[in-house]
Amino acid sequence: MGTAPPAAASRWTRIVDRVAYGASSIGLERWARLGSVAVIPLFLRDADASIMPVYSVLTAYVLATSLIGRDRYVRGGDLLAAAAVIAATDGHVAPFLLFLMVVVAGPASAGGVRAGVSAGATLSLVLLAVLGLSGRLAELGAEGIVPVSLLLPLVGVTTASAAQVLDEHAVGGRLKLQEANRLLSALLALADDLPGGLDATTVAAAVVAEVRSTPGVPAVAILAEERGVLHLAASHGLRPGRLSTVRVDVARRLGDLKLRTPRQLPAELQRACEDHPYWMCARLGTAQEPLGLLLVATDSAEVGVRLRPTLDTLAIDAAIALQNARLFDGTLARAADAARRRLAADLHDGVAQSLAHLKMELELQTWAGGRRDADAELARLSRVADTALTDLRATIAGLRRDAVGDIVLLLQQHIAEVSSLGGPDIELEVVGNADLTADRTDDILRIAQEALSNVLRHAQASEVTVSLERDDQLVELVVEDDGVGRAAASERSGGGVGLPSMRERAQRLEGSLTVRDRLGGGTVVALRCPTRPTRSGPATPTQLPIPPRRAHRSAT
Repeated sequence: MGTAPPAAASRWTRIVDRVAYGASSIGLERWARLGSVAVIPLFLRDADASIMPVYSVLTAYVLATSLIGRDRYVRGGDLLAAAAVIAATDGHVAPFLLFLMVVVAGPASAGGVRAGVSAGATLSLVLLAVLGLSGRLAELGAEGIVPVSLLLPLVGVTTASAAQVLDEHAVGGRLKLQEANRLLSALLALADDLPGGLDATTVAAAVVAEVRSTPGVPAVAILAEERGVLHLAASHGLRPGRLSTVRVDVARRLGDLKLRTPRQLPAELQRACEDHPYWMCARLGTAQEPLGLLLVATDSAEVGVRLRPTLDTLAIDAAIALQNARLFDGTLARAADAARRRLAADLHDGVAQSLAHLKMELELQTWAGGRRDADAELARLSRVADTALTDLRATIAGLRRDAVGDIVLLLQQHIAEVSSLGGPDIELEVVGNADLTADRTDDILRIAQEALSNVLRHAQASEVTVSLERDDQLVELVVEDDGVGRAAASERSGGGVGLPSMRERAQRLEGSLTVRDRLGGGTVVALRCPTRPTRSGPATPTQLPIPPRRAHRSAT
């Protein structure tokens, strides 16, 4: 028989998971009790009119207990009710057989095979006793007694097995998540407890401290693997300078905890180990990927034999700790790198833009000489400097908040701040009024600010148009100018972090950023992104269909 394809197996796994989740959500046992009682009239005949009072009492009991939590007391009551039904009907249980099976299934699903077999066997014994007292047991014979005795216990076994399968699928993922959270919590607690944090050096020092406290151990050292070489991470009892780096092949060849004299060790280790008579080497990790090497000196062969089981266990624990330290260190490094890049983007998109614009405006004021409207220009430049100072203080404090307010008002405010008599004319065009979240508003605003800053500093443009279109699905921001174009502007700018920062923000918005030359001269910067975050992650231009820009816009 062939195995199912991976896709089919995955499909069946999802189906089983959904069945398990649904069964646990709706309370399958409660509905099974109600259903088993509801179908009893279908099996009653005119001759069974004497059973109707039993059915009425049973229905009232089931309805009265349907809203009670399913615990052992209620299941015990169900067993008593089932036994009473068997006794009251003198063993004529055919109409009530489905209810008896549900009663057995309850303890089986909650308590396992033993509870299910016990419940089924109890009801079977009650049924056999009632049939014996009524004189009908002999009529059944051996061929009838065996099925009657085994039916309900087998129902218990079958239900317990099915419940175990469903429970494994339903809770398997949750248990894995709990185990992962427990491991991460343990690593965090260990990192807090260790003086140097959770790194390879601190783990090695902790292992050395554990081994050196053992009687008969005068020296111990741990070498940790880094870039294919074993480096001394921690030691005790070794002469300084005698052991620094060792080839990683040494860890692959050693590691069997065999007792060796210094001359039996590899040449790289002999000089460092010559002061002690016996040494034991334990490899940390596998022979294919060694993480390090544990060296332990002993005063005698007897101490080595006695210490071997302890070192074997310690080597396994130390290897796990070193691996976790590497993972922890890598996570911290990635987090620090992301924080540095975010800080650089915040400083560049906020403070650097404002200061660069302020410098440019002051230079224009110097070149232009005295002006009749100098007071107004100086007031505007003062506002720019105040904005830069506010951004710098918030960034340094780590409390920089996302832009608050409507994106159109924020764009209008920024355009008013950067517009000057000697600069290009800046026009804002807006279509649509879909709401944006604060973080998306902030990223879109910062991209617009950076694009405008590049135009004002490098493009030598006379006209700039900022276009913003937004609806319930998509947002499109376009900044275009009639300046010197991308190539000349790049030569003037000398490079920087502006464009990478804009692309990072576009990726965070799950959109795309394009920069191209404008027909007739100049540059066009276009951002296209979803109006709201999606679950699919960052989109590529082909994954994010954007309708063509409308020809008519309402100017703001």
